[in-house]
Amino acid sequence: MNPGSAYRSLPGIELLRFVCALSVLTWHYQQFSGGGGCVDSSPACYLAQSPLHFLLYPGYINGHYAVEAFWTISGFIFFRNYADRISRNMVSSYEFLINRFSRLYPLHLVTLLVTAVLQHAYISSHASAFIFPDVSAGSFVFQVFFASVWFYWQEASFNGPVWSVSVEVLVYLVFYIAMRWGLTSLASAVSMALAAYALTRLRAWHLYDVPLITHYAMPCAMCFFAGGAASHLPARPRALQLALAAIAVISALLLSGFVRAGSYSIMLLSAAAIIAAANIGPGPVAAVLGRLAFLGNATYSSYLIHFPMQLLAVLAVDAAGIDRAIFYNPAVFLAYLAAVIASSLAVYRWFERPAQDWIRSVALAGRQRAAV
Repeated sequence: MNPGSAYRSLPGIELLRFVCALSVLTWHYQQFSGGGGCVDSSPACYLAQSPLHFLLYPGYINGHYAVEAFWTISGFIFFRNYADRISRNMVSSYEFLINRFSRLYPLHLVTLLVTAVLQHAYISSHASAFIFPDVSAGSFVFQVFFASVWFYWQEASFNGPVWSVSVEVLVYLVFYIAMRWGLTSLASAVSMALAAYALTRLRAWHLYDVPLITHYAMPCAMCFFAGGAASHLPARPRALQLALAAIAVISALLLSGFVRAGSYSIMLLSAAAIIAAANIGPGPVAAVLGRLAFLGNATYSSYLIHFPMQLLAVLAVDAAGIDRAIFYNPAVFLAYLAAVIASSLAVYRWFERPAQDWIRSVALAGRQRAAV
């Protein structure tokens, strides 16, 4: 995928990604909670003190399910941009690897190193790590290789939010192999999503387990291939109407409490939202979305930089002797969101994209010349 052009062709999808990023930022804002006056660690206490909770309570309560939405969107985009090309041998394994490496790794490495330095400073002044206690050398090495949660015994460490990207890297391998085998059809995508779902349920019932592999792998694969199935549907007759109906029904079930929020319901809701967003045709709505879709460029960078920014903010507040209850101030919350989003857009423009282009120009130049 060419990230620079994605928002022009799929502005609705890019805005979905940005909304998911905001959900994650809202959910992780609870990591500022120390010193907020709660006498216990109950979610109700934190929610009551969380800034603008009367407007943003869905994010404070269920914002972590944005991860499932991210995985589903990834599946949609990967099937749309890679499936046929890989099956026709138009994208080699080397090119696919370089494309993924150049897109994900530079910022991952930089934020990991920054987090390690900040965690060292935090431990020096607080005698413990901030939020993610595992700051061992072994965990650092695993995270260097994007393998922070590949195995069942690993927990989030250092730049903790990267865990969902780490497990998705495993699914990329499955995706590439499946596409080389020609499993690009709607039926194939649905079958793979259902297989992952079945393995997830069997594991939940303690009837099946995958030695060593993280328990996050199957939910990620389920959502990813559900997104792949969704990539086949926008062009189908009445796809928009059916997607909007599905959104209405699933939302009503969730709001009524008849269905609990979970990986499966969020996956279905995300798939329906993706189909609806992909069906937005030319017109005033598309024009507005097109003007705002650049915000999707902040998605990956906001996901990786927000924890180091939180850690830096806590270090600064503690060093100044300010009570961390300041983070419950709505103005501080809004300033934090603005700072993360603005920084993310700047990081994308001045680091992510240039680093990606440079790596691809160097790593793929020889093969492109050979092809010519």
